[in-house]
This record gives sequence, C-alpha cells and structure tokens, in this order.
Amino acid sequence: MQNHKIAPISLTFFLILTVLLFSFCREDEITTNPADRPEFSTDTLGFDTVFTTLGSTTKSFLLYNRHNKRLNISSVKLAGGSNSPFRINVDGISGTEINDVEVWANDSLYVFVEVTIDPNDINTPFVVEDSIFFETNGNLQKVVLVAWGQNAHFFGPGTPNGYLVGTTGDTTWTNDKPYVIFDGIIVDTLKRLSIDPGCQIFMHNGAILYVKGSLQVNGGTDTTQNVVFTGTRLEDYYDGIPGQWGGIYLLSASFDNEIKGAVIKNSLFGIRVDSVTVNNRPNLIVGNSIIRDVFDSGIIGLSTGIVGYNCLIYNCGRHNLQLEYGGQYTFVQCTFANYSNAIINHRDPIVRIGNYYPAGDVVNIFPYTQTGFTNCIIYGSEEEEVLLDDGLEGGDPNFVTTFNHCLLKTERTADNPIFTACLLNPAFQDTLFVSSFERDFRLNDDSPCINAGLSDYQLDLGFTIITPNTDLLGNPRNDGAWDMGCYEFTP
Repeated sequence: MQNHKIAPISLTFFLILTVLLFSFCREDEITTNPADRPEFSTDTLGFDTVFTTLGSTTKSFLLYNRHNKRLNISSVKLAGGSNSPFRINVDGISGTEINDVEVWANDSLYVFVEVTIDPNDINTPFVVEDSIFFETNGNLQKVVLVAWGQNAHFFGPGTPNGYLVGTTGDTTWTNDKPYVIFDGIIVDTLKRLSIDPGCQIFMHNGAILYVKGSLQVNGGTDTTQNVVFTGTRLEDYYDGIPGQWGGIYLLSASFDNEIKGAVIKNSLFGIRVDSVTVNNRPNLIVGNSIIRDVFDSGIIGLSTGIVGYNCLIYNCGRHNLQLEYGGQYTFVQCTFANYSNAIINHRDPIVRIGNYYPAGDVVNIFPYTQTGFTNCIIYGSEEEEVLLDDGLEGGDPNFVTTFNHCLLKTERTADNPIFTACLLNPAFQDTLFVSSFERDFRLNDDSPCINAGLSDYQLDLGFTIITPNTDLLGNPRNDGAWDMGCYEFTP
C-alpha cells in the first residue's frame, strides 16, 4: 500500500528529470544549421571621439545567440588584419583573427574593439574604417568599424557636431581645420552656412550637402583660397575618379545661394538646384569655380534660376549643364568641355535644356525657359554638344535659348537666329585649348577664341551687377578685346 502511493511521485520525478536532461542535451548540442547565425547589437560601431593627440579608445557591442543550441563562430577576424588600427577582443581572447568561439544557447558575449589614432599623421585618412567578419555555419556577417582620423571638424549622423547645421542661427566655417562630412548634412531652413576662403571640405562616401536655407561659399581666385569639395580618399589615384560622394543639393526651400571660388570634384553630381525663383532673383550664383570629374551632370537646374560666370566644367558622365522643367539661366565667360577618358564615356551632349516632362500620354510644358550664353565655349568630342528640347513638334515660343559670341560644337548652322557672332563646328580642336588630354583648358596661342568675345560686358541682376573683367585665375581681361571662355589668354 505504501509503495503504491510512492509510484506516481517517482514517475513524475522521472518524467521531469528526463525533460530537463533532454533540454540540457539540446542546449549543449552545437547547431550546424546554415539558418542559425548570431545577431549583433549594432551593424556599425562608431568611435565618435575626436583625437587631438595620439591616443586609444575602446568600445564594445554584443553578439547574441537567439537559438536553443550552442553556436560555434568558426572565425572572427579583422578585414585589415595586422595593418588595421583596430584591435579586437572576443570572450577574453585578443588578436586579429580568433577561431572557434562558442556561444551558449540563448546567451550573448561582448566583443571589445580598441582603436589607436595619431591625428597629426598626414598619412592617416580622415575617416578610418575596417570591418569585423564573422563566419558561422557557412554564413559571413560583418560589423563595420568607423573612427575619426586626422584632427578636423566632423559633421554627420553619429559625429560630435551632428548632421543639422544652423540650429542656433547662421553658421560660419573658418579655415582652421578641415571639415569632414560623414553620411551628409543639412543646412537648416532659413539659416545660412558661410564658408571662408581656403576651407577644405571632405565628403565621405555617398555624403550630400543638403541646403534648406542658404549657402554662401566665399572662395578666392588664388588656388590657396579656393574652397574645395572632394572625397575623403586622399591618395593620388582617387583624384579624378567620379562618384566618391554625393554632391551639393539646394532643396526647394533654399534661397540666395552663392558659390564663389569653389572646386567641386569627384562627386556623383556637382550642384543640383531645385529652388523656385522669387522676384526673378536667381537661386544660385556660381562664379570663378571649377566642377570636374562628376559621374552624372555638373550643374542640374530644375524650374529655377541660375547665374554662372567664369566657370570651368569638364569631364562629366552625363551633361556638364542640365536644365530642366523651365526656369531662367544666364552663363557668361564659362568653358564647358567634355571628352571620353579611361573613366568617363562621353556620349550625351554637354548642354541639355528641356522645358517639359511626360506624364503618361500627356506632355506637361512649363511656362517658359529663358537661357542665355555669352562669351562661352561649349566643346567636346561629339558632333552635337547642345540639345534643346522644348517638347513640342512645332516649337514653343516661350522656350528661348540664345548664344552671343560663343564657340560651339554643333550641327546647327550660323543662320539660326539663336546665334549672334558665334563660331560653330570648328575644325581646329587641336588648337582650341593648351591640352584637353592633360585637362588644361587655357587657350592655345592659336585659339580662335582669343579676342573673339563681347568685351566690357556687365550682367545686371537688378540687385547687383557682375562685371567679369578678370578670368578664373584672376588675370585681367584685355580692354576692348575679351576672349571667349573662363580663361583670358596670356602669352
């Protein structure tokens, strides 16, 4: 009788013990299922410390095993190996590669990362990057490591200064240290960002300078006073490779933007302007500036107003100048040149001006497009370098483009009323520039552009008068005999 009462309790205990042992065995078992892999508390570990002297800092993240069996991380390694400025420690083991790291079921472990930076080493990139690769059951995962290198002002998400410029009012960037933009910034609505002469702006991969307010770039004609926008890769190999960063994007709310003495290079696009003009005042005045080695178009204007003078735009993957959806545009003493090279395949016309956009079977025509070129050079390797597209078979009387004292590569003839004292279809490309192959677009001493421009020209914008009586390099233009293009010929 007594034994009969104890039997159910023993059976229950046995069943519980069996379940516990079975669960323990499952948790102790290492999974080899390719679907089982770790998770991480972050996909990018950023070191937001700004180094001013040689130093190190350590951060960490968590690696999670969300499964009911143990995980074996067969390999954890730094992509940069022993050359990396980063060092890792996983579960108490340090090295550049650590093998067979086991994580218990439903458990986690810390991965510690240390970086050492010498901010005064000019060979150190502004943005120091590496990755940690994790191999588990045939899966390869990574966590990106990002630290700030040389001593500079850092902007963008996750940086000490953040991504929004102008939260406390108008802002001026002075030429004390370089400026590094990581992932992009935004100039706040109704705020102005002014950039002093000589500032160097380094844009990280994909970064875009968005402007909701106003941008004032105050570079000079002296190359040491230019404001330079370029990528963060400083090796000579990358000088001339397009698409390294986004571009300068003047959004629809921006106003009174002026870019003087700038060099914008190696970007996805140069300057894009989406702002609608107010009181016929241009949304962008760009002068004495160079835009080069751009993946897409050098300047893009959409239903806006742009004035350009003494600008050199060359080596663009699509158009040097792309004006769409109407607007008012004026360009004086500018050189637009494009030739194919090892990276750029020049096929599209250098200048495209359009006045419409299609929406299904409907073609929407914009009220007007008025574009004027004076003393400009538009020349490249294609037979037709100017595309005028008004969207109407019979022509749109509100679509007006004029060329005054310009040299153009075009299949149009001189009796076309859009031309005044222009040189068309020249067969002297070898004497036009010093060397297009070497990217020297100063005028050759036999260039037909010498003394062929409209002299003593002034551009009256109503609120200011622009007199381009000096060229892109600051050389004075000859009295009564100006040359075409951004450079005045100097013997």
